[in-house]
Amino acid sequence: MSKYIEVDTLIRKYIDTDIKKFSNSDVKIVLENLKQNILKAPTIEPKQGEWIITEQDNGHKWTHRKCSECGKGVIEPLGVSAMNFCPNCGVRMKGAYDE
Repeated sequence: MSKYIEVDTLIRKYIDTDIKKFSNSDVKIVLENLKQNILKAPTIEPKQGEWIITEQDNGHKWTHRKCSECGKGVIEPLGVSAMNFCPNCGVRMKGAYDE
C-alpha cells in the first residue's frame, strides 16, 4: 500500500528545521540536496472511487454499495450517508470532504 506525504509539511517541519539546527556546512549541504531532490520527485494523484448502488431493500432498510475501484461491497442502513473511504482498499470516494 502506498503512503502519501504532504511535501511542504515534510520540508518545513523536518528538513528546514534540521538545516537551521546544524552548523556543520557539510550537513547543511546534504540536507539542502535532500530538500531539492524531494521537491523534484514525481507526484501522483491518489485514486478516487465512487459507490455504486447494487441492491436496496426498503423492507429491511439496507443498501448494498460496491466500490468502483476494488469491487468489494458494503451493506449500510438506508438513509445513512455512504462512507468517505472504502474499508477494503482505502480509496477516497467522490464527494468525500469536497469543498
